[in-house]
Formats: sequence, structure tokens, C-alpha cells
Amino acid sequence: MKVGWKGTRIWSNQVSPTDPVRPFVWFVPLSLTVTEFNWGSMIASGIVRLIRSLSAQRWCAISACIAASGFFSPVAPAAVVINEIYGGGGLAGSPLRNDYVEIVNNGATAFILDNYRLEGAGAALTDWDGITFPAGTSLAPGEVLLVQFGSSGSIGTLLTGTFGTPASKNISATAGKVRLHDGTVGLTAAADAAGILDFVGYATTANQFEVTRAPAGSNQLSISRKVDGVDSNNNGNDFTTTLSRSPGAANVPEPGVLGLAGLLAGLRALARPSRRNSSK
Repeated sequence: MKVGWKGTRIWSNQVSPTDPVRPFVWFVPLSLTVTEFNWGSMIASGIVRLIRSLSAQRWCAISACIAASGFFSPVAPAAVVINEIYGGGGLAGSPLRNDYVEIVNNGATAFILDNYRLEGAGAALTDWDGITFPAGTSLAPGEVLLVQFGSSGSIGTLLTGTFGTPASKNISATAGKVRLHDGTVGLTAAADAAGILDFVGYATTANQFEVTRAPAGSNQLSISRKVDGVDSNNNGNDFTTTLSRSPGAANVPEPGVLGLAGLLAGLRALARPSRRNSSK
């Protein structure tokens, strides 16, 4: 049996059990990405075998339900992205002493972070500050890197497994902006300016963001990607808030928001390495 993509359909050279003329066809959305192609073919192969005995009417009903469910979403893992933001460090009720930002490489190859900067700013301000990654900093495929930022008090436990020298900049707990960008490239005001690798604006007062704003955080809540490392370049779509903070570890995918790429990314996250006590 051969299974592959044909236009908007997954198709097979096996005939339908109820119609020897027509091939077995499963319709899927036009926007299915290349990343999902290989996995989709493998999954389709098993499904085709499983339902060959079904009637054409039942197969049409099943395929319609799957398509309507959004299981095959047009979202694919990005390369290096901001994965989690926490700005409540040291504040009343905070479980942690310091703010932090977590980034992750969901690409297939190592990413060289030499001279890239990870910075935070107030929601409507331009007070950008953070750290510059030193020469020799490389993020392996699937690797999580945890960067410690400032503190607003002495409440909470200390972070462990953080990267290199911490940033002194405080990240806002409730409303702000975080960006990862090439420090050798001059930046403009736009969130999608050349040189910016990823950008997150959160809460309704953020004056820069990707398409829509991510939700506001708090002293207890981190702003976390719904699906670990998966980026649609829409902050409001990609992020949620959670009490399940996971500095230096994989985010927990939320049931009901996963497309195929998100499901696979969540499974991969279970085995994802993290950067522990290293300056490179």
C-alpha cells in the first residue's frame, strides 16, 4: 500500500471496500504544513488499514468529524522561541525569588545564539534590558534554556539550573514585553522587525505584540505556550497563563487546544533536555 498527499487529500492505491472504482480518500485541510506531512502519512497508513472494512457512508462521516475537530491544525514547531515568562519573583505570594524567561529550540539543528539578546520592557515603555548571550552559546535541537531575571523582594525559593550570569532587569508580573533578537542588528519599533527572532507582548496595555496580545500574568501565574515551543506568530493564540510554572522544563500541553503538530511537540517535550548550570 502506498499512502501520500494529493492536493487536499490523503489517498491510497487501495480501492474502497464498497466501490471498486474509486480510491479510498480522506479529505484534510488545505493549510496542512510540510512538518505534518511525514507524520500524517504514517498515521493515515494505519487508519486506512483499520477502516477498510467500513462502508463508504461511515467513512465519510468519520472523516468529516476528524476534519471538523481541527486535529490537523496549520501550526508547526518554530526554531528558537520564547517558551515561558514569569515576572512575579520576590513579590507577595510568589513561589519563586526571581523572574525568569525560558527559551527552547524546536528546530532540527543546533542554533548559535552568539550576540543574541533576551530582553524585557514595560508594557508601554522602551526600557529594554536583559542579557547578551556570549560567544560559543549554542542551543541544541529540543533544548530548553532558562534565563534568570531580577527580583522584587526576598519571598520565594531560588531558581536552579539557570543559564550563565543572570539579568538584573525585572520582568513585569502583569503586563509587559519580552523579545529575543540579534544584538548586531539595529531594531525598529515593530514587533516583527528584522533581527527579532521572537516577541511576546502580554496584557491589554502592551503596545507591541504579535497579532494579538498574550494574557496578563500575576505574582503566581506564568505566561506559558499552550503547546511547548509551537509558534503561530500570534501571541494571543499561542500563550496562556498557568499556575504550573515549569522553569527549565517542558510546558504541559493543554487538552483541547492541540493540533497534530502540537500533539507531537508535547510528546517530544517529555524527553527534552534542559540547560543546567552552564555558561555556554
